[in-house]
Amino acid sequence: MNRFLGIPITIGKSMCIRRITLNDLGGFRAFANYLAEDFLLGKTVRDAGLKVVISPRTIDSVCRSWSLSHFANRHLRWMTMRKHINLLHYLLEIIANPVLLALLHLAITRDPASLVLFAGVCAAKVLVDAAALRIMRAPLRAAHIALIPLKDLAMGLIWVAPFFIHRINWRGNRMIVGRNTALLACGVRPAHKLTIGARRALGLPQRVGSALISSIRAANLG
Repeated sequence: MNRFLGIPITIGKSMCIRRITLNDLGGFRAFANYLAEDFLLGKTVRDAGLKVVISPRTIDSVCRSWSLSHFANRHLRWMTMRKHINLLHYLLEIIANPVLLALLHLAITRDPASLVLFAGVCAAKVLVDAAALRIMRAPLRAAHIALIPLKDLAMGLIWVAPFFIHRINWRGNRMIVGRNTALLACGVRPAHKLTIGARRALGLPQRVGSALISSIRAANLG
């Protein structure tokens, strides 16, 4: 993504940054009110003329005993974040869900050939995902792998939701998501102006501070 599209991949729980660089960019406080704070931090580092490098080492992330609602809420939050970062890229994500596209084709045509196509796409997707899970040594049972098409259809439904839902639930807090994933607590009116003094209080450089302030001013949080 970074090499071909110029999009730095930065994930908060597994990224490393020099303290002096972070302080020059305003510290964590400069990104505290954004849902995609890790992405914006990486983008700001790149915009400052520095490099974002992806480590070749992988880190296991284990999630246990999740309810279906927890799963849906987490992916809704992530999809809402990606939609507000770049709408065009978000629209193109649907291409990565062939099971949903095949089902839509079946619903439109309603012919036996489309049914065969849908079954073939589901089988191929199961095989591809099963191979990826084996490479990553994920301890999933065969019954779980068989549910992959249902998972993809559920992800397709969640993909549609951010076009109608602009609020998220983050650890029990209801938030409105605006431009660049700026966050505002429900029922709180956004501040439309930050003074130069406030910018200096945050320790933001002129260039970075202006960009962040412009995004806050332009945020449509209502």
